[in-house]
Amino acid sequence: MQDTSTQTPQKKIASTLSIKTSHYIIAAVGLVVALSWNNTIKDIITMVFPLPDDNVRANLIYSIIITLILVLMIYLLPDTRSELPAETQLKINQAEMARQIEINNAYLAHLNNSKIVIPASYGA
Repeated sequence: MQDTSTQTPQKKIASTLSIKTSHYIIAAVGLVVALSWNNTIKDIITMVFPLPDDNVRANLIYSIIITLILVLMIYLLPDTRSELPAETQLKINQAEMARQIEINNAYLAHLNNSKIVIPASYGA
């Protein structure tokens, strides 16, 4: 990747657009691959667990197995945030903190607007 600090604004935009487009293409191909495996995995599960005319159980088994595989993959994959530049990590942390503050403020506003009455003797 080129040093973006010496690029003109047009080249920065073109470079960013090129990178994002390649990421979208990779994601789309990944989706196609996942869908191509979908029927194969279903057929294997149906073959291993023969359930005559009961697709609900086969689909449930399939969904559980795929969910467990996904959870295991997420657990085992490394956290790539530590490989990001410090400035990017800081921006991510600030965005997460701002989002949490928004959630807390919305919750407090909901509590203030609710009709819950706390007796004056509470906590006394």
